[in-house]
Amino acid sequence: MVKTLQQGLAIADYFVFVQKSQQIKQHGNFLEKMVPWFISMDYVSQWPGTISYSDAQTKLFKYQFCQESLDILCEYYNDLFIDANSGFEDFSLLRSDGTPWLITITHEHEAYFKVCKDEINLVNSICDMVEWDSLHEDMMPEERY
Repeated sequence: MVKTLQQGLAIADYFVFVQKSQQIKQHGNFLEKMVPWFISMDYVSQWPGTISYSDAQTKLFKYQFCQESLDILCEYYNDLFIDANSGFEDFSLLRSDGTPWLITITHEHEAYFKVCKDEINLVNSICDMVEWDSLHEDMMPEERY
């Protein structure tokens, strides 16, 4: 995932993730370290890759994505976003206009790209093999965060 995040610097300006659980495992001082790049925290029912039909709202955190914030992400990524019990889930990278580029769905162990035609070469450089014949029409082309 580190290579993907590093390559994402060429496209993404922001990253987001959600806090679904009130119980958060202690992860050192990740949120404190991220303060310089913090943009917002909103209560939402929709975030990249997910629409929640629950009455409960979920916290969506948004940060600037740059080399400095990436360095901290790489330090904590596996503990925070691979472990569905960490309290944080569904990390995504966003373009400058807020459209998702990389979406992960933690509890389903899924990740996918929403690429434009001019981004295909970059994704090919990240992945050993991408099945481009599995491209699908974007069902939410106007989604922005």
